[in-house]
Amino acid sequence: MESGLSSLGSSLLVPCVQELVKEPLTAVPHRYVRPEQDSPVLSNATDSMPHVPIIDLHRLLSADFTHSELEKLHRACQEWGFFQTKQSVGLQLMGGQGYCDEQVGEKLRRADAIRANMDFLIPA
Repeated sequence: MESGLSSLGSSLLVPCVQELVKEPLTAVPHRYVRPEQDSPVLSNATDSMPHVPIIDLHRLLSADFTHSELEKLHRACQEWGFFQTKQSVGLQLMGGQGYCDEQVGEKLRRADAIRANMDFLIPA
């Protein structure tokens, strides 16, 4: 079993943005620079740009719209991984964003705890 895990390879350790900006940068780190031939073709057509899904939280609670809004929420999570809300979000809920300000070590400890509670193995 152990040999099977070692054949999976390993992830490249990449510092998070907070770690990168702790000291002033004079240039973009090499790993983030793409050769010109790999540069995406940019278009001025804004109508072809995808729009981030907007979920109406009140409709989720409405008997008339719950099903359609749940489908919209499901699609947004599946295809985008996030969504916007039509309503403002309270300050109490926004307090959860503190995770983003935590030190990398604390985030890694949380990730280890989550990984330990999963039914399948995720390489660290």
